[in-house]
Amino acid sequence: MRASRADILKVLGNLSLRFQEDNLTLSKLCDSITTASSSFVELKYINTAIDDRFNPMLNDPVIKASIAPLDIVSYPEARAELALNGNVELNIVMQHFHAVLENAGCNIAPVGQEFREFKKSHN
Repeated sequence: MRASRADILKVLGNLSLRFQEDNLTLSKLCDSITTASSSFVELKYINTAIDDRFNPMLNDPVIKASIAPLDIVSYPEARAELALNGNVELNIVMQHFHAVLENAGCNIAPVGQEFREFKKSHN
């Protein structure tokens, strides 16, 4: 799970509450700061681990190309733009999976026409 603002605010909130205690000693304060610091290191480690694991995937051209044709929320409203929208990306995906789809017995010939019909139905 990626460290969120809520995670950070929770750590800061706990530290803030500690600062507000009437019986706060320097020792308790130092312990609380160390705990908060460790929590931030752990959150940073989690973020780094997630980035290391998923950034290569997010930058993969086939995965990027897979997003555009299916992202109907960002489809352009103008018919001329919509007609072109996602076509290049669909071709990238189809080229990448061409052998797999054919070996599985899929008829990929109508994909372009089906995609055009799909886009028309969502305009």
